[in-house]
Amino acid sequence: MAANRISPPLRQRRLGRILRDLRTREQITLAQTGRRLGWSTAKVGRIEAGQTRPSPEDVSASLELFRAPAELRRTCMTLAAQAAARPWWAPYKSVLGEYVALETEAALVRSWQPQLVEGLLQTEAYARALVLADLPGVGQAEVNLRVRARMARQQLLVGEDPLSLSVVLAEDALRVPVGGARVMAAQVARLVDAAQWPTVTVRVLPRRVGAHPGMSGAFVLLSLPHDPVSVFVEGAPQEIITDQAALVRDYERRFDRLAASALSAEDSLEILGQIARELDTGC
Repeated sequence: MAANRISPPLRQRRLGRILRDLRTREQITLAQTGRRLGWSTAKVGRIEAGQTRPSPEDVSASLELFRAPAELRRTCMTLAAQAAARPWWAPYKSVLGEYVALETEAALVRSWQPQLVEGLLQTEAYARALVLADLPGVGQAEVNLRVRARMARQQLLVGEDPLSLSVVLAEDALRVPVGGARVMAAQVARLVDAAQWPTVTVRVLPRRVGAHPGMSGAFVLLSLPHDPVSVFVEGAPQEIITDQAALVRDYERRFDRLAASALSAEDSLEILGQIARELDTGC
């Protein structure tokens, strides 16, 4: 996996799960593990829950106690090193939340956007216009940082190990001239370009569909190689990120219905081109 696709928090969680599974296989309790390693029971629990990053020495001692096979020991030591690494988003940590840790390792991102263009496909000018509108009075330095962070996230779409992105976008999101007609024209042109990449699918939900299962707001589903699918729900009083199975299944069904109601990828390209021409005329 490419370096920019490694998420230290997720590697830490995966390491903790492996150590927990090894311990339970050996039928050793948390308390017994703590006594044998000279740790508190709480420390063992935090490491297994991915809440505490163990040192390489801690990992090695645990593997010895649990009689881990050689190949799994190598995997765990690699995970321990990756968990301690500086993530690519460190320069933007103050303006990026927990979501980026999941997005970084996602194999597939499914995004429903009723009002805005998906962040991974935004142009710099469009992103800047959104930040200025959403955070009036914020200093220029923070505006610049937020925009740079959004542009940096887009590197996940390129390179040797790009994530796959499937976006369903409401037609209304394309009709609001964020930043003015010129900015919006460039943004729609960007969508036309990205929609032709092999790992990106953009489908437009036309206005004529009427009521649909995405009217309550935007959401994003993140499928990861070694973790359960998570859903990020935007627009609520407090944004939600959860892998609770029942809630994830509900949002997966919603996305499937939205995708089924949307135009095909080919017809979506056609309406995107039409809107781009309309915006060019208005510039």
